[in-house]
Amino acid sequence: MSDYAVADWRAEQRAPRRNIDWYSNRHASGARISLSRFAHYEMRPVAAVARTIFAAALTFLLFLCWTRSEQGYLVADVASRYVIGVAGVVAIALLLLYPLRKRVGLLIGSVAFWFRLHMALGIVGPVLILVHANFQVGPPDAAAAMAALLAVTASGMVGRYLYGKTHFGLYGRKATMHELLTDAVALQEACASGLPGSDRIAAQMYALAEHAIATRKGILAPVSTLPLLGLRLRSAHRRLRRQARWLAKTEAKRRGWPRRMRKQQMAATDKFLSLHVAVVKKAAGFELYDRLFRIWHALHLPLFFILLATIGVHLVAVHAH
Repeated sequence: MSDYAVADWRAEQRAPRRNIDWYSNRHASGARISLSRFAHYEMRPVAAVARTIFAAALTFLLFLCWTRSEQGYLVADVASRYVIGVAGVVAIALLLLYPLRKRVGLLIGSVAFWFRLHMALGIVGPVLILVHANFQVGPPDAAAAMAALLAVTASGMVGRYLYGKTHFGLYGRKATMHELLTDAVALQEACASGLPGSDRIAAQMYALAEHAIATRKGILAPVSTLPLLGLRLRSAHRRLRRQARWLAKTEAKRRGWPRRMRKQQMAATDKFLSLHVAVVKKAAGFELYDRLFRIWHALHLPLFFILLATIGVHLVAVHAH
């Protein structure tokens, strides 16, 4: 389906570009396009910093617990360790609530809420199990359960990464190539309608998008082309920003704009250019990540059931003794 979307986008773009009037009323100006429409493409610094701090704190906590576990049990009381283990198993079992809500719809609440809970339980459950096991492998049944737990946890981290690459935001809906290319066109037109002469900037934006989707040759080809494309997009972004700022300054002098208006025009153009780079980058790798996400989705659930089976064997072995 992505190939059809690319073909339609090329046909729509190339046909009118010979005689296109970038300043006609057909094209919405940058001021008329709401930035909230493209909010899911933005990298939120606060959220990124918060995730980094949380990951660092969790890693440090696990490392501290691991070093102390070598000196003895983190939780000395056997009954307490048993309760922690049961809590970890319950947290892992509750992970099934998200697919039940998504596929069957029997539970109340939004899918996004259950997805957030799914991610939280995906962290809490393994941590509780690690504390219960005192960061040790144990007998064969416990070792099998621990191996399955680590495999599912690693798979979940991979799935979270692929989910963000194929959806609009971490808790958003599934993206499509058609929507990505439509957003790229809207951002091109927003830049082209902002200043006289900026149609040349829009033409370069179109060329970048064309290059990004033209480099997709085979399922694994983007693995080598995406890093180089990222460097090219950053370089082009800096070049287009310089051109847009020069146009804004020239137009400000010609029309006598106040300094505040000129800054607003530059900020709006910079925003649209940054968003366009994000959209093009997402579109360039969309086909690869979409296929990988489907493969991951087919493997993750069976792996999770293997984890439940190994936990069941471990519980039987523990209670048998």
